[in-house]
Amino acid sequence: MAKQNRKITEEQRANKRIRQIGWTIVYIVAVFLLGVGSNYLKEEWNKANDLKPAGALYEQINPKNGYKLPVSYGDLGPRLLESGAIDYDAFAAIYKNGNNPLSADQIDILQSGSGDQIVITTENAHFLLNFFWAVGLVNNNPILTD
Repeated sequence: MAKQNRKITEEQRANKRIRQIGWTIVYIVAVFLLGVGSNYLKEEWNKANDLKPAGALYEQINPKNGYKLPVSYGDLGPRLLESGAIDYDAFAAIYKNGNNPLSADQIDILQSGSGDQIVITTENAHFLLNFFWAVGLVNNNPILTD
């Protein structure tokens, strides 16, 4: 009788394991269908609400002509080099090593200054980030220091 109880217990374990596998498969299929269905609903909602695709959003955030600021560089570049806020050789090496060397305009901005209006584009955004970071480092504005 003990062998029979033991055999039944093994059969019950096997059946329980089969049920667990079955429910796991059902769960995975349900999650998959929910994911597919939610994407379908999102697309339909976007169509119904006439939303623009992601490319249009990128163009809205990063216009081809860039953002024009109502200021010029002036002599800011040479003053940053003179103050030591920018080490020209190290600064230029960063861009050269990144396979995006400084353009002639960017070199002029740093070494000679420029009366050109500042325009932020996707092409010069990295340069301007580092340029204005250096401006922030040497800025002795009481708002920043106190």
